[in-house]
Amino acid sequence: MLVVQSVLWGATTGSISGTVLDPSGAVVPGVMLNATNPATGVQNKAMTDGKGFYSFPSLPVGRYDIRLMASGFHDQERKGVTIDADSALQVDMTMTMAE
Repeated sequence: MLVVQSVLWGATTGSISGTVLDPSGAVVPGVMLNATNPATGVQNKAMTDGKGFYSFPSLPVGRYDIRLMASGFHDQERKGVTIDADSALQVDMTMTMAE
């Protein structure tokens, strides 16, 4: 007799996505984003598309600092974004123009 046992693992990831805007509310394409887990130092990278949308579809559970960089804008940072298992966070951000 053959017994097969399967183990189902719970999700240990979540996601962050959103839209990047300028001060007038227009979308900003081509923004580079880094989501860094300060506890591990692991970085994940993304870039906004033509509609200003970005996505980190599968981040391990933890806290993240998100840094945005684009030509003509000041770098922006959002610290302490917490990912729980199966969370799907929408984090929209606004960049300020460089002088």
